[in-house]
Amino acid sequence: MHLDDWAAFFTGAVGAAAALVGLLIVAMSVNIKAIVAIPGMPSRAGSAIADLMAVLVTSALALIPHLDPFWFAIIAVIVSAAGLGFAIQSAVQLYRGGRRGATARSAVGLAPMLAALAGAVLLLVGIEAGMLVIALGFAAAFIVAVLNSWVLLVEILR
Repeated sequence: MHLDDWAAFFTGAVGAAAALVGLLIVAMSVNIKAIVAIPGMPSRAGSAIADLMAVLVTSALALIPHLDPFWFAIIAVIVSAAGLGFAIQSAVQLYRGGRRGATARSAVGLAPMLAALAGAVLLLVGIEAGMLVIALGFAAAFIVAVLNSWVLLVEILR
């Protein structure tokens, strides 16, 4: 496997993640009082940011020239595990907050970093398809972050 084959994907992911992190933070600042007032919402916001930052950091580091695929896999394991930690914390907070539908939303929130972590582990054991699994996890992270942004910006005011 050559990381150079994935350079265009990681370049796009870095730009998209950076833009979405900025937009998410601005969106949260608009409703920060409402976000803080609802149990589980601050951790949901944190999880959305953590997912996008995991995509950004992993993608940026993947662009290091001549990075050995083994070390990329190690980086991806560490970063996606950290992102998964935020998602788990968010799921627990939403569940404890008694939010309707919290279980389903929590499961969806875990998916991006679970996929990225699974892909990284596949790479560590020598299965090149792990790169595709990581890419799918990153795509899911974008979708989940946009949905969370909508909730934090619009739905929270209903």
